[in-house]
Amino acid sequence: MNDRIHKVIYNASSFEKAENPDVRAFLEFIKRRFATDRLTKEIQSAVDSCKNHQKWRAEYMLWKDQIREWKDEAREDGLAEGARTKAIETAKNMLENKLSTDLIVKCTGLSLDEVLNLKNNKA
Repeated sequence: MNDRIHKVIYNASSFEKAENPDVRAFLEFIKRRFATDRLTKEIQSAVDSCKNHQKWRAEYMLWKDQIREWKDEAREDGLAEGARTKAIETAKNMLENKLSTDLIVKCTGLSLDEVLNLKNNKA
């Protein structure tokens, strides 16, 4: 990526194959959420502490709600764009079959101007 950042990717599902016991314990913790050594127990303790911190918990819930809203908006935008793409495709097929522009507008929900632009750009 030429961004001067060193990235390491681990497959936590294969924690049993890790040769280093510390790495193995850490990957197992990620996979199973079960602390087995000093480091993972400290991590688990810190996570528990954060979960019980009222201010952080409230902020987390706000972020969680915001992220859910963003996902919903993105999904709706994608569905709307997909419906529009399908309407244009249908209109083009109807134009190829020489159907009236009024019928195409009625069936696809596209505006008369949009259908006429499709018709004129096709010719």
